[in-house]
Amino acid sequence: LDGYTTALFHRHLKNPNVHILVSSEHLHIGGSVFKAMTLIQIHYPSVEYLYYLQHDFNFVKEVDHLALVDVMEKHPSEVNYIRFKYQYVQERFLHCGNLRTIKHPFSPEFTDGLEKDFMVLEPSKTYSDNNHFVRFQWYFQTILSIKNFRRPPEGPLQRRQGDLCAQNKTMGLYVYQPPHVLRHLDGRGTPEFV
Repeated sequence: LDGYTTALFHRHLKNPNVHILVSSEHLHIGGSVFKAMTLIQIHYPSVEYLYYLQHDFNFVKEVDHLALVDVMEKHPSEVNYIRFKYQYVQERFLHCGNLRTIKHPFSPEFTDGLEKDFMVLEPSKTYSDNNHFVRFQWYFQTILSIKNFRRPPEGPLQRRQGDLCAQNKTMGLYVYQPPHVLRHLDGRGTPEFV
């Protein structure tokens, strides 16, 4: 762990947009997310959106980040969370509540060479800790409501979304299309500095 943290410092130390938070004890995913979000809430209160990125998932395709922000702004009561799928995961899209598929234009800077000029967001009844983009305040309150931070948020939030879906309600979860924009780095055969 110390070697990994040192490598992160070497890579990002001079980048003012990257802050590496080190914990003196194992906080698990939930505790680490809560710690980071608390610090953001206090020191950067104007932050509206958050990327939740895991160290062992990297993007293998370009993602139109400007369009994702635009979707959040145009659908404030509908979209709270946009998950990025990783390779070869087939997912059945089951709609909960009144959520619908969203086709949103790519930003002009992003459309060069693309076969289509819009991205697709599919409603999902599944929460995952895989990389995602969220509304900061919504996510902060959602993580805070779990109460037990010494675990991944995935289990309790999957249950919560399932319970809401059974009542024909939703947490506002979507999946970014096209499929498979992430790759899982399992540590075997992964170069030391990716």
